[in-house]
Amino acid sequence: MTEKKSAIFIYLVIQGVLVFLIGILQESDCDSKLVIIGNLLSTDVNAFVIKHSIWFVVTIGVAILLVNIIAALIRGRMGRSAVLNSICNQIFDLCVKQNSSYKNTEYRVSLLRPIRRCRFSKGHKWYYLYLRQIVFLEVVARHQTIQGEKVSSVSFRSGQGFAGIAYQDNIVVNENVVPYNNSNPNLYLDEFERRWRLPKKKTMSLNIKSSSFLCVPINYQHTDTVYGVISIDCVKQVSFSARVARDVEQMAAVLTPIFSLDK
Repeated sequence: MTEKKSAIFIYLVIQGVLVFLIGILQESDCDSKLVIIGNLLSTDVNAFVIKHSIWFVVTIGVAILLVNIIAALIRGRMGRSAVLNSICNQIFDLCVKQNSSYKNTEYRVSLLRPIRRCRFSKGHKWYYLYLRQIVFLEVVARHQTIQGEKVSSVSFRSGQGFAGIAYQDNIVVNENVVPYNNSNPNLYLDEFERRWRLPKKKTMSLNIKSSSFLCVPINYQHTDTVYGVISIDCVKQVSFSARVARDVEQMAAVLTPIFSLDK
């Protein structure tokens, strides 16, 4: 069962249970047991529920309303996710498939957007903690032709990794790193930690260890506010041409109004 079908199934089950409970309360008389389930409950419980049936009906009605609101939000998010994934697909077709020297299965396109999370940080003294907001970049859409790989749930701090640096410094990052080698992973991990400020533990958690990256900030021209990042990466060392970088920058300009609305 797909994720979408599972969500619909859970929604229908919850909705059905709540409607069923309201039906029981409405059909029950004030001096009798609850219909259907009355024999399963004690006399005191029956009397209590029937006495406060209006309160229970209102409570369950509010629960139904909340379930529908949550379902509407989820549907909206799923719809938005489909649009963003389609945009990733278009970027892939424009910047990867059009180049005959690129092997499709070695590339992927991702859209990242900033989110703010609260974290406790240690002050000047060890016992002094304070709460602050930290900006993270998380993947909101991706297109890749590699089968059997799931979208990474790893998020990056602003200034961390290629996407984080592109976001923080508002610059295009077009860089290569040493290819990952299972027999000697420290070369790859050390370079990420030293040059790109990405901790080894987080680098190891990535489901694909890419060697080439092109990260373009999504922003209005000549402004400092960045709304997200377009990232193209490849498992092999390649050189993204200036033309590809310009094409991605043009796509970023098209995406800016969409991402800026949710800033």
